[in-house]
Amino acid sequence: RTALIGRNGRGKTTLLNLLRGLLEPTHGYLELPLPTASFPCQPSDPLSAAFTVIKESIAPFQKWELQMQALLEKPDQENLTLYAAIAEKHELNRGYEIDGLIHKEVAAIGLAEELLKHPFSILSGGEQTRALIAALFLQEGRFLLLDEPTDHLDMWGRERLGEYLAAKTGFILASHDRQLLNRCTDHVLAINMSNLELIQGNYATWKLEAERRLATEQQRDENLKREISKLKIAAGKRRVWSGKKE
Repeated sequence: RTALIGRNGRGKTTLLNLLRGLLEPTHGYLELPLPTASFPCQPSDPLSAAFTVIKESIAPFQKWELQMQALLEKPDQENLTLYAAIAEKHELNRGYEIDGLIHKEVAAIGLAEELLKHPFSILSGGEQTRALIAALFLQEGRFLLLDEPTDHLDMWGRERLGEYLAAKTGFILASHDRQLLNRCTDHVLAINMSNLELIQGNYATWKLEAERRLATEQQRDENLKREISKLKIAAGKRRVWSGKKE
């Protein structure tokens, strides 16, 4: 549960786009052990019921089911082979239990059950956000990337999202909401001016360490300034003494 932080313009979105495969590295190469899935994302048919949007955001279940049905209508060897391949993908994505999992997940993220019957497009921005994040965490075998998920959430929605994410693993969260980062992350990846910094802990842990480091650097600078000042004074005295002697 990694928080991605850094001032605007430091490259948070660029890094996420590299991980998404939307950008190519200008140097070297990028190797990922898992494919990624990300928020925000655009549903394919926002006029469909929210439940359908969530389900089809997880995997193309309807397409697979229609294909399997058509193949069974002519069950020759070739069609049965194709059926088996599609059925395997369907099963790997928990197609026979996905409906129940969706209901459980939307309840966990605080989305009212009756909203699932409404067209996705008429849901509020916060409701759409929570629906798509629930769909994201139901995807199998993917590492998840969340970029500013609180933009459309009110205070209650942010608190509920924090509780939800605190129970999850396997994601990078970029957000300016410090309370959210403190509530649900256990590592921080900071994009600094000249380097990347990874620590174990939440945002408060990183902030404390950053303030201690800054205080140490400031104290070192002050000590250095005092030493330089002493050297300048000593050098000036030597010049004065040398002039009197002549």
